[in-house]
Amino acid sequence: MRLSPRNSGFTLIEMVLVIVLLGIVAGILAPVISQNIRAYSDTKARNEMMAQGRLALGRLERELRHAIPYSIVVTGSTLKFVTAVAGGRYLERAESPPKIANSDCTQNSERFYTSSTPGKLTGLCLFSATTLPVPPTNDGDLALVIGNNSSTSLYSYSDPGTWVGLSTTTSSTPLADPDYKGVIWKLTFVSAHSFNSASAYKNYQIADFTHEVRLSGSSLLWRRVNGIADPTAGTDSILISGVASGGLSFDTSSLASGILKISLTLTEGGESITMLEDIYVRNTP
Repeated sequence: MRLSPRNSGFTLIEMVLVIVLLGIVAGILAPVISQNIRAYSDTKARNEMMAQGRLALGRLERELRHAIPYSIVVTGSTLKFVTAVAGGRYLERAESPPKIANSDCTQNSERFYTSSTPGKLTGLCLFSATTLPVPPTNDGDLALVIGNNSSTSLYSYSDPGTWVGLSTTTSSTPLADPDYKGVIWKLTFVSAHSFNSASAYKNYQIADFTHEVRLSGSSLLWRRVNGIADPTAGTDSILISGVASGGLSFDTSSLASGILKISLTLTEGGESITMLEDIYVRNTP
């Protein structure tokens, strides 16, 4: 008896053999496919963590390069520092008047000195390559720093001997001086002030922000306030998340040479990476 083509098909044995063979092939290929998928997932997680870490360390490096000398303070996994928006050399009383062509800067009250007698300074004339890039919007938004040689004196908010807040009336117009390849411009202080000491190189810095970077849980937080002030008054913003427990550390052992070492460890999906960065900061006031 012949079967018509319409009634032809697979036998039960053939179907069982195919199923067995497919099972064997799937058993061989499954670990390979799974391993490739896992490798892709791990690589993606590491790349994402690397990008986040570079973002965080890149911002830290950019800001710390403008840190005022002796402003860096580390407490556990918390970093505090003050950045400068401008700098240059100030005028002393001992400098010869003929060197200063502009009459606005010939008064003793407009030249630097450390004595509180006959009176405190109410303003100061400064040498600079440019004028003040960002005039203060409010009193104290910017601060003048001179002779700072310790973080203790810098962060003495109630009795600062190394800095004074600037008034909104600070002039941003350069005062002409043919004897100097730059400009002379004048600051106005929020209140009369006398400095504890002079700078060895007659340097000054204009401080714009006090920063605080800290680890809270798995988030790296950043906050800042205008001028020189307690940074806890600022508002936290999340720089990155996914930081491992205890995964942020600052090594200040080489800070005397101007190097701050930072270690940052990130975790995600079972993956972990550690990034190390050496940041060079100014160390001469």
